[in-house]
Amino acid sequence: MKEKILSVLFAATALTVSGQSEVTVTPAGLADGTVVEASLASTHRTEKPLASATVSGGRFTMTLPVVEPRYIAFGVKGANGHFLNLMTGKGEKPSVNVEVSKQENNGVTWYQGKNVVVKDSPLQAEYELRIGGWHEALDRMYDDYHKAVDQPTANDTVFARLEKLFFTTVERTYKRIAADNKDSWWGPFSMLNLYNYFTPDSKTDWNLFSDSAKNSFYGQILDAQVNPKSFVGQLYPSFSFTDAKGKSQKCQAATKGKKYLLIDFWASWCVPCRKEIPNLKAAYANYKDKGLQIISVSIDRSETAWQKALAAEKLPWPNGIDKSGAADTYRVQTIPAMFLVDLASGNIIAENIRGKALQDKLAELMP
Repeated sequence: MKEKILSVLFAATALTVSGQSEVTVTPAGLADGTVVEASLASTHRTEKPLASATVSGGRFTMTLPVVEPRYIAFGVKGANGHFLNLMTGKGEKPSVNVEVSKQENNGVTWYQGKNVVVKDSPLQAEYELRIGGWHEALDRMYDDYHKAVDQPTANDTVFARLEKLFFTTVERTYKRIAADNKDSWWGPFSMLNLYNYFTPDSKTDWNLFSDSAKNSFYGQILDAQVNPKSFVGQLYPSFSFTDAKGKSQKCQAATKGKKYLLIDFWASWCVPCRKEIPNLKAAYANYKDKGLQIISVSIDRSETAWQKALAAEKLPWPNGIDKSGAADTYRVQTIPAMFLVDLASGNIIAENIRGKALQDKLAELMP
């Protein structure tokens, strides 16, 4: 039955062959005048907006420059979170109803969506059949799991059993979805869509994909995540960052007269990043006069959250927020992400180095 439904969807998709995707959204909860931006979703990269529109009369219409199927995230400009994700492509004209809620947390604004209803998008319907339905089932299982462990009668043994059952089911489901779609771009996309990060074990699933799947748009993005190439031994890519005053700074200007550069990608919401800051401060105090420079680059979407973190942390070295795509250039997947550069040669000599390993390396370079 599922195969017949997919065949009908493929036929419907084939009929929509002209123009770009024109999406009309009725976002209950967003006031007129609100600016909405759309960008690629599930790429594990920092994406620039593809298009924008302003809510007027309780709705907005946005033309998306997508020739092939793409998963699109819609969010309020300047705020965190996305209230809508939609799979669409060339020639589609979907209409969407969504209820949007606004949340405030420590000065940071978030928008979320619920009760989404999508019409006239065969690609979104196909997404629901291939991936979305499984996702919803796991969400329900997650809610049931938490309700069970929150019961007064639950003990550590019950908690451990239910936790193992839930995560084992998640892993098996994700692997099944990837395997069921191994011969098309849906396979790599499913992994990008479902996984928060990738480990060496992810290569097992990657190796199942056909050459066509691997060479697809989403296949190439996944390849960079699953099979990351080391920067060690390469010239470090130059980059710019926007400082707290809103001025763009080039990294070269901050490294004049220095011997080594530590590039630190972080974010205000990243607990491991914040815990690493005392170690960085100790390293800077010990080695700044011997030639060490640190540049911290935040990948925060919210400048307000970043500025608040700066006020709390008081970083004594150059720092800024990433508005130039530096994190993408360095293929940052998880943070903190650090790269140590020998400025004499311009080569990166260590990556993902922190804690005691960083201190030992700096002691070796600058005794």
